[in-house]
Amino acid sequence: MSTAPRAAPSPTAPPNGAAYDGPVLAARGVQMTFASATSQLEALADASLEIMPNEFVGLIGPSGCGKSTLLRVLGGLTRPTAGKVLFEGQPLNGPQRKIGFVFQKPSLMPWRSALR
Repeated sequence: MSTAPRAAPSPTAPPNGAAYDGPVLAARGVQMTFASATSQLEALADASLEIMPNEFVGLIGPSGCGKSTLLRVLGGLTRPTAGKVLFEGQPLNGPQRKIGFVFQKPSLMPWRSALR
């Protein structure tokens, strides 16, 4: 009888199915760079934060400082250029059903249809 090799658990994942009690959402060293025809714009540089369960967080800053970019990365809508985002201790690799998002402007999500 053989068993398939199993991936090692994430260092932040709870062992043996125990309840996860760490940050609900964490960003570690997140960077976001946008390229144009002539230059590169660094929107986020080494952004890190942790949001614990039931914690209320607001982002405040001047126009163009990266607030919306950070929210899109934290919501799984945009992949960061570098760094990582964890949701409930696991890598966030795209949109999650458990994460709600309200856009500033009307927006269509390419992976959804009007019927969904």
